[in-house]
Amino acid sequence: MMLQLIDVSDNTVLDTIHLNADQLVYDTGEAREVVESLRRRTPGGTDQAVYEALIAGGWSNGYAAIRPGTTP
Repeated sequence: MMLQLIDVSDNTVLDTIHLNADQLVYDTGEAREVVESLRRRTPGGTDQAVYEALIAGGWSNGYAAIRPGTTP
């Protein structure tokens, strides 16, 4: 499974996030700042913990959202 950072206004995918060997990998890096902010608030703070939290609950600020994506 992967996560996507999308522009809510038009559903454009801005970044794709994968968990590879317990490490988050970004396709463009656009989501890095949001994910690092979430890391500070996630118990454990590991890449695995942040990824699981995003899979379970996603994230949105009204303009952008992180949600599970589909495999291309």
